[in-house]
Amino acid sequence: RTVSPGTRDNLAQEARIRGVDPERLVFAPHIEAAEDYLARQSLADLYLDTIPYNAHTTACDALWAGVPVLTCAGKGLAGRAAASALTAVGLPELITSNLQEYEERALELARDRGKLTALRSRLAKTRRESPLFDTELYCRHLEAAYEGMHRRVAEGAPVGFDVTPIVLAEAPEALREQGKEFLRLGQPQAAFEKFELALAREPGDAS
Repeated sequence: RTVSPGTRDNLAQEARIRGVDPERLVFAPHIEAAEDYLARQSLADLYLDTIPYNAHTTACDALWAGVPVLTCAGKGLAGRAAASALTAVGLPELITSNLQEYEERALELARDRGKLTALRSRLAKTRRESPLFDTELYCRHLEAAYEGMHRRVAEGAPVGFDVTPIVLAEAPEALREQGKEFLRLGQPQAAFEKFELALAREPGDAS
């Protein structure tokens, strides 16, 4: 939770070797409140991901706080977590494939305030609608997966299947599509509720 003295000394030494004054390194103390932690994250300009083991939850925390995350994708799961998060939040240009590209992109963003500001603006606009942070949509897809598993076991069908994307928009057409999806999943009551909502929003259409 806190940076050990040995870690501080090692980082200070590496900074000094590379011509960076160790006094420029800021080691923030641990804080308990999540809202304070996220608020402090937002003060950063750019989050530089670690390799070969990527940030996982902390990368998502940074993105939620509005801080762009730059990563270098590895070959295994642990080295591709941040790349997955960036893809889901709509910032694939922050995924690099090698250390040289990673360093060049970091320097490019550090030297070009306009590009960095544009990335932060995009993130602020899209993060709530992105699959990464759409908790309701994630829950619906997870529920559909569980229901699909149960149905296929009951039917004796092969175990492999895909979950059909669910649209959560409240437009009548979207509600009707959700109703059809629930029918396909064998949930007539849930389908009826969606069709009722669609009809209430568009009374003249009884299709």
